[in-house]
Amino acid sequence: MKRTIMGVVLLFAFCLTVPAYSGSDQKDAAKMKVAVGSAFYGQGELKKTLIGRLREKGCEVRDFTEGDPAKKLDYPGIADQVAAEVSKGNYDRGILICGTGMGMSIVANKHPRVYAALVEDEYAARYSRIFNNSNVLCLGQFVTAPEKAADILDTWLDAKFADHPKWGKYCRETALPQIAEIEKKVFK
Repeated sequence: MKRTIMGVVLLFAFCLTVPAYSGSDQKDAAKMKVAVGSAFYGQGELKKTLIGRLREKGCEVRDFTEGDPAKKLDYPGIADQVAAEVSKGNYDRGILICGTGMGMSIVANKHPRVYAALVEDEYAARYSRIFNNSNVLCLGQFVTAPEKAADILDTWLDAKFADHPKWGKYCRETALPQIAEIEKKVFK
Protein backbone atom coordinates (compact mmCIF):
# COMPACT_ATOMS: atom_id res chain seq x y z
CA MET A 1 0.00 0.00 0.00
CA LYS A 2 2.80 2.45 0.92
CA ARG A 3 4.58 1.61 -2.31
CA THR A 4 1.44 2.36 -4.37
CA ILE A 5 0.84 5.68 -2.63
CA MET A 6 4.49 6.65 -3.09
CA GLY A 7 4.26 5.77 -6.79
CA VAL A 8 1.19 7.97 -7.24
CA VAL A 9 2.87 10.84 -5.39
CA LEU A 10 6.02 10.52 -7.51
CA LEU A 11 4.01 10.39 -10.74
CA PHE A 12 2.03 13.46 -9.69
CA ALA A 13 5.25 15.33 -8.80
CA PHE A 14 6.75 14.29 -12.12
CA CYS A 15 3.78 15.69 -14.04
CA LEU A 16 4.08 19.00 -12.20
CA THR A 17 7.81 19.39 -12.83
CA VAL A 18 7.98 18.34 -16.48
CA PRO A 19 5.71 20.63 -18.52
CA ALA A 20 6.40 18.84 -21.81
CA TYR A 21 4.46 15.84 -20.48
CA SER A 22 1.66 17.53 -18.58
CA GLY A 23 -0.97 18.20 -21.19
CA SER A 24 0.70 20.42 -23.77
CA ASP A 25 0.81 17.45 -26.12
CA GLN A 26 -2.99 17.18 -26.06
CA LYS A 27 -3.62 20.74 -27.31
CA ASP A 28 -6.06 21.06 -30.20
CA ALA A 29 -4.27 21.88 -33.47
CA ALA A 30 -6.32 25.06 -33.87
CA LYS A 31 -4.80 26.43 -30.67
CA MET A 32 -1.20 25.39 -31.31
CA LYS A 33 1.71 27.73 -31.80
CA VAL A 34 4.09 26.17 -34.31
CA ALA A 35 7.64 27.29 -35.11
CA VAL A 36 8.85 26.40 -38.61
CA GLY A 37 12.37 26.47 -39.97
CA SER A 38 13.84 25.41 -43.27
CA ALA A 39 17.28 25.20 -44.83
CA PHE A 40 15.67 26.53 -48.02
CA TYR A 41 14.34 29.99 -48.90
CA GLY A 42 12.12 30.59 -51.91
CA GLN A 43 12.65 27.17 -53.48
CA GLY A 44 11.18 25.49 -50.41
CA GLU A 45 7.89 24.09 -51.75
CA LEU A 46 7.70 21.68 -48.84
CA LYS A 47 7.77 24.53 -46.32
CA LYS A 48 5.12 26.50 -48.20
CA THR A 49 2.82 23.47 -48.31
CA LEU A 50 3.23 22.74 -44.60
CA ILE A 51 2.72 26.34 -43.50
CA GLY A 52 -0.41 26.47 -45.63
CA ARG A 53 -1.73 23.28 -44.03
CA LEU A 54 -0.95 24.56 -40.52
CA ARG A 55 -2.84 27.79 -41.20
CA GLU A 56 -5.80 25.83 -42.63
CA LYS A 57 -5.95 23.99 -39.31
CA GLY A 58 -5.93 27.29 -37.41
CA CYS A 59 -2.42 27.07 -36.00
CA GLU A 60 -0.46 30.18 -35.17
CA VAL A 61 2.69 29.86 -37.29
CA ARG A 62 6.03 31.64 -37.27
CA ASP A 63 8.60 30.98 -39.98
CA PHE A 64 12.12 31.25 -38.60
CA THR A 65 13.62 31.00 -42.10
CA GLU A 66 14.93 34.52 -42.32
CA GLY A 67 17.79 36.28 -44.00
CA ASP A 68 19.10 37.05 -47.45
CA PRO A 69 18.05 34.38 -49.98
CA ALA A 70 21.19 35.13 -52.01
CA LYS A 71 23.35 33.86 -49.14
CA LYS A 72 23.78 30.26 -48.12
CA LEU A 73 21.49 29.24 -45.28
CA ASP A 74 22.98 26.77 -42.83
CA TYR A 75 20.60 24.33 -41.19
CA PRO A 76 22.22 24.21 -37.71
CA GLY A 77 21.31 27.82 -36.91
CA ILE A 78 17.71 27.42 -38.02
CA ALA A 79 17.30 24.14 -36.14
CA ASP A 80 18.82 25.71 -33.05
CA GLN A 81 16.39 28.66 -33.16
CA VAL A 82 13.27 26.55 -33.58
CA ALA A 83 14.31 23.94 -31.01
CA ALA A 84 15.19 26.65 -28.47
CA GLU A 85 11.72 28.16 -28.84
CA VAL A 86 10.05 24.77 -28.33
CA SER A 87 12.37 23.96 -25.42
CA LYS A 88 11.47 27.22 -23.65
CA GLY A 89 7.75 26.55 -24.16
CA ASN A 90 7.24 29.56 -26.43
CA TYR A 91 5.88 27.21 -29.12
CA ASP A 92 3.92 23.98 -28.71
CA ARG A 93 5.51 22.26 -31.68
CA GLY A 94 8.20 22.77 -34.27
CA ILE A 95 8.72 21.72 -37.86
CA LEU A 96 12.18 21.56 -39.41
CA ILE A 97 13.08 20.94 -43.03
CA CYS A 98 16.45 20.28 -44.63
CA GLY A 99 17.59 18.01 -47.45
CA THR A 100 16.99 14.73 -45.59
CA GLY A 101 15.76 15.97 -42.20
CA MET A 102 18.62 14.18 -40.46
CA GLY A 103 20.78 17.21 -39.73
CA MET A 104 17.84 19.18 -38.35
CA SER A 105 16.83 16.32 -36.05
CA ILE A 106 20.38 15.95 -34.72
CA VAL A 107 20.63 19.64 -33.85
CA ALA A 108 17.10 19.93 -32.42
CA ASN A 109 17.63 16.98 -30.07
CA LYS A 110 20.49 18.85 -28.38
CA HIS A 111 17.88 20.92 -26.51
CA PRO A 112 16.15 19.85 -23.29
CA ARG A 113 12.47 18.89 -23.60
CA VAL A 114 12.77 18.70 -27.39
CA TYR A 115 11.88 15.34 -28.91
CA ALA A 116 12.59 15.76 -32.61
CA ALA A 117 11.52 12.91 -34.86
CA LEU A 118 12.68 12.41 -38.42
CA VAL A 119 9.78 10.76 -40.22
CA GLU A 120 9.07 9.74 -43.78
CA ASP A 121 5.56 8.28 -43.49
CA GLU A 122 2.33 8.54 -41.50
CA TYR A 123 3.06 5.42 -39.42
CA ALA A 124 6.28 6.90 -38.04
CA ALA A 125 4.57 10.28 -37.52
CA ARG A 126 1.74 8.70 -35.52
CA TYR A 127 3.97 6.59 -33.32
CA SER A 128 6.55 9.32 -32.76
CA ARG A 129 3.72 11.16 -30.99
CA ILE A 130 2.00 8.21 -29.30
CA PHE A 131 5.11 6.52 -27.94
CA ASN A 132 7.71 9.30 -27.77
CA ASN A 133 5.72 12.52 -27.35
CA SER A 134 7.64 14.11 -30.23
CA ASN A 135 7.18 17.85 -30.40
CA VAL A 136 9.40 18.65 -33.38
CA LEU A 137 8.75 17.08 -36.78
CA CYS A 138 11.76 16.82 -39.11
CA LEU A 139 11.29 16.25 -42.82
CA GLY A 140 13.55 16.03 -45.85
CA GLN A 141 12.77 18.12 -48.89
CA PHE A 142 14.87 15.82 -51.09
CA VAL A 143 13.05 12.68 -49.96
CA THR A 144 9.45 13.71 -49.17
CA ALA A 145 6.98 15.14 -51.67
CA PRO A 146 4.92 18.12 -50.43
CA GLU A 147 1.60 16.21 -50.67
CA LYS A 148 3.04 13.31 -48.67
CA ALA A 149 4.47 15.74 -46.12
CA ALA A 150 1.04 17.33 -45.66
CA ASP A 151 -0.43 13.88 -44.87
CA ILE A 152 2.43 13.23 -42.45
CA LEU A 153 1.81 16.58 -40.78
CA ASP A 154 -1.94 15.89 -40.38
CA THR A 155 -1.23 12.51 -38.79
CA TRP A 156 1.41 13.99 -36.47
CA LEU A 157 -0.82 16.86 -35.34
CA ASP A 158 -3.80 14.58 -34.71
CA ALA A 159 -1.95 11.82 -32.79
CA LYS A 160 -2.10 12.00 -29.01
CA PHE A 161 0.70 11.00 -26.66
CA ALA A 162 0.17 7.62 -24.94
CA ASP A 163 -3.05 6.98 -26.90
CA HIS A 164 -2.46 3.23 -27.18
CA PRO A 165 -4.42 0.50 -25.39
CA LYS A 166 -1.39 -1.68 -24.70
CA TRP A 167 1.57 0.70 -24.44
CA GLY A 168 0.01 4.00 -23.31
CA LYS A 169 0.48 3.36 -19.60
CA TYR A 170 4.08 2.24 -20.17
CA CYS A 171 4.83 5.42 -22.13
CA ARG A 172 3.38 7.69 -19.42
CA GLU A 173 4.60 5.89 -16.33
CA THR A 174 7.88 4.26 -17.35
CA ALA A 175 9.48 5.47 -20.57
CA LEU A 176 9.06 9.23 -20.32
CA PRO A 177 9.98 9.43 -16.63
CA GLN A 178 13.19 7.59 -17.53
CA ILE A 179 13.83 10.07 -20.33
CA ALA A 180 13.26 12.94 -17.87
CA GLU A 181 15.86 11.45 -15.53
CA ILE A 182 18.37 11.18 -18.36
CA GLU A 183 17.66 14.81 -19.28
CA LYS A 184 18.33 15.89 -15.70
CA LYS A 185 21.76 14.21 -15.87
CA VAL A 186 22.66 15.54 -19.30
CA PHE A 187 21.26 19.08 -19.06
CA LYS A 188 22.61 20.08 -15.63
